[in-house]
Amino acid sequence: MKTADMTPEDHIVEAKSYAGQCDQQAAQTHALIAIAQYLELLVRPEYVDVNHTPALDWSGDRS
Repeated sequence: MKTADMTPEDHIVEAKSYAGQCDQQAAQTHALIAIAQYLELLVRPEYVDVNHTPALDWSGDRS
């Protein structure tokens, strides 16, 4: 899979895999790409309602 076709979740899986292989630079790179992709979602108009509340739940409440 090409890096451009990967979702943030794919990048997190790759980051964990590289961290397990002790390749910290590759792990950090994939983690940063995942963060950038999540941040991109926050600024897209379709992910914000009329009150400008992000559609993603960043509160940490996973219930």
